[in-house]
Amino acid sequence: MNKLDKPNREWIEEISSLKEKISKLEKKESDLVREQEALRKSEEKYRILLAQSPDPTFSFTPEGQYTFVNKAFALGVGKPVENIIGKTIWDVFPKEEADKRFVPLSQVNWSPGKNCPNHPLPFLCRNTSAGMNLFW
Repeated sequence: MNKLDKPNREWIEEISSLKEKISKLEKKESDLVREQEALRKSEEKYRILLAQSPDPTFSFTPEGQYTFVNKAFALGVGKPVENIIGKTIWDVFPKEEADKRFVPLSQVNWSPGKNCPNHPLPFLCRNTSAGMNLFW
């Protein structure tokens, strides 16, 4: 039987089924857009909280390149935030100081989303689209 030879009833059922599938996809898309907006708002609140924290806070890659620093961290090292982001710990501190600071960081277990329990300092490791980051 040729596809064009289907009885009208079968075409109606197929069209109805396709409409139902389209409707479900549209709802999923709507839900996804709503969830993405909620996530964006949550991330913005988190960014503001970190940026305004009085505690020096930073994030960097396993190689020691800063991906985030807040104002308190920048004030502590005496440099503007924009002069730290993208730089390594050795660009920000004198070599001896950078080496000293990097030793404990180099021993961190870079497990995504897990606290680093066997480390004396309060680290949180997280996997991001830019790679693994370390938060202090």
